[in-house]
Amino acid sequence: MVQATKGKLLMPSFTVSIWDRDNNPVIVPAGLTLTPTRFGAVAQGGNDSAEITVAGPELALHNLRSWLRYKVEITGDAGLVWEGHVDSIMLSLAGVSISVGTEQMYNAIKVLYSYTGDDGGSESGETDWGTDADSISEFGRKEAIHSSGGETTSEAATALRDTVLAGTKKASQPTLSVEGGTANTTGIKAGDVITHAGDTANKYVVNTGTGNNAEADIVIGSPGMRATLADTVEATVGDSYTPNVVFHRSALELAIRPYAQPLGGDSAVDALVVQDPWSGLVFEVRAYKGYGKAMFDVQCVYGVKAWKPDHIATLLG
Repeated sequence: MVQATKGKLLMPSFTVSIWDRDNNPVIVPAGLTLTPTRFGAVAQGGNDSAEITVAGPELALHNLRSWLRYKVEITGDAGLVWEGHVDSIMLSLAGVSISVGTEQMYNAIKVLYSYTGDDGGSESGETDWGTDADSISEFGRKEAIHSSGGETTSEAATALRDTVLAGTKKASQPTLSVEGGTANTTGIKAGDVITHAGDTANKYVVNTGTGNNAEADIVIGSPGMRATLADTVEATVGDSYTPNVVFHRSALELAIRPYAQPLGGDSAVDALVVQDPWSGLVFEVRAYKGYGKAMFDVQCVYGVKAWKPDHIATLLG
């Protein structure tokens, strides 16, 4: 709520409090400021989502990656206004964005399935919960119910449960350490594809490479590692492919508007805001006249941001 007093706007102040996974209060590192930029709720279900901006020294910001599944409370002048848990963290450090999250992390899995009963009819069944104690200890219990998608046996449903659990029990881990490589002029580059020995199911696209260093950290795309591998597993780098991109419409956001004009306008004799009927994009067309000529300027200001990198995939052609 915004209140007007003697011609001044009094903006409400908010305080962010953090608790770790053991419900112990977290002392925010010196120099960091936590500012709620957005929070909301839904009519049925209560608190929905919130966005908190953290600013401060780069070294202190690095430690935020351990805050996944920490409890968060936002309080205002009237008391508690939002509560929830840290689901994803995006760090922008020295021009590089690193994101970690638990959006696709589940450490308790149950599978629903159907099977043929003794009388020949279709029956419904469900497995026991499959859990990962280490993940629950680190992040708290996060459940998901999976469907087999058709008739199967109890044994096959249990095997499916264990397979899903193995692939979802870890939070996204986008940073990998490269050791024993050979330094050259390019190193591992953004856009290269990493595969690991013993894991033929997953390929990882590099977001930040090593430069010409033989040993350095690389950052892979979200949601990070999808398999548990040994520290010394051998990696293979591939860079020969024709890329394309597929993404869900919620993954990206494009903001566009006409140019801001000087007070009193410029020398344009006419201006018109038009919208492309196919894309929905908005542009401004301005007409300028001069000696023996006429010029039309089509202009816009735009910005784009990938809010959900988990929903963006690279097609390797």
